[in-house]
Parts: sequence; structure tokens; C-alpha cells
Amino acid sequence: MKRYLSTSLVVVVVIALVVVVGAGIAVTATDLSPTGLQVNSDKTSQQDLDSELKGFADSAYFANSYSQGGATFKTTSGALNSIAGAQWMAFRVETELSDQILERRGTPVTSKQLDAAKKSLSSQGVFDGMSDSAITQLAQLQASLSNLIKELGSVSAARTAMTKEARTSTIVLDPHYGTWNARKLGICPPTSCRRVVPVLPPEQ
Repeated sequence: MKRYLSTSLVVVVVIALVVVVGAGIAVTATDLSPTGLQVNSDKTSQQDLDSELKGFADSAYFANSYSQGGATFKTTSGALNSIAGAQWMAFRVETELSDQILERRGTPVTSKQLDAAKKSLSSQGVFDGMSDSAITQLAQLQASLSNLIKELGSVSAARTAMTKEARTSTIVLDPHYGTWNARKLGICPPTSCRRVVPVLPPEQ
């Protein structure tokens, strides 16, 4: 189970490789107080999202994955390719959805599970170049998905539960980060909805 997120990350990167390099998502906002993402009652500020995106933009792991596919991960200093930025927001929503399911079941992620996820991903080089805020979020995603799979018994069951959760949730992004596509259950980059990054874990 500990290897699950690393597989998920690689799959999502492969899906996102065929992109038109152009507009990026700037990760330096001047107004840091408004809400950047809301998933049901849980809100994340623009300040937190910008901090995470900056740390994600410096990821050697993802930059290398994109480069191997002939795509650009970071368009300029401090700015992500719009698909890469949408991918981070999809990770963020995925974490919120799984955490909310776990909370209702009375089995939230423990500090021990979070530490185990961080150790696992770190050993695979996933965190190379990232900031602490980005590392924390990816570790939370790993721990949440692993916990959900354990609770429900399989990846398929976890995916089914998250699909239902996504369809019944209220998900709102500041347009600076993209838009929620309720039909495709994914994040559209700010530039267009021609490519949607899914928030569901890949089928395995």
C-alpha cells in the first residue's frame, strides 16, 4: 500500500505529458488572504496554495518525468505549465475527498501513517527539490489514499467511493488556479478545458 501514491503520481504525469507549452500558472500572488480552493466545508487559502505550488514547481522528480515525455513542467521562474498547475490542484482535491470520507468513517489519517507515507515517498526521490509545504501535502495524499484502500479493501472500492464523493461534493476554485469540471471529475487549467486532470486515483 505504501507504494500506491508513487504509482498514481507516475500515471498522472504520463497522462499530462501531451501539452501545448504556453501560458503557465503563476505562483506569486500579491493578495494572499482569499480562499483559493473549497471542497465542501474545507477551505484552503491562496497563501497556502501559492506556497505549495512554488515548492511543487521546484520538483526535480516531476520536472524529469515531464522532460522524458518531451513536455515542459515549469515555463518560467516561479511559474508552472498550466497542466502541471492543474495537476497539483487535482492532487489537492483528491486529498480532500479521501480525507472527508475517512473522517465520516471515523478513521482519519494518523501521524504514524503520515510519517510512513513521507518516508516511503522520500526513499523514492519524489520529494527532491520540493518545499516542506509541498512535501506535506503529497505525504498527506499518500497516507489518505493508502488508509482509504485499507479501510475499503481494494483500490477499486476506494475509487468507487471517491467517485461518489466527487459527484456529490461542492468544489470551487479561484479562477487563478483553474475550474472544476463536474462532468469529467477533474480540474481544467485556467487556459481551457480541452485537457482535464482527473481527481480520481487511477484504476489498477
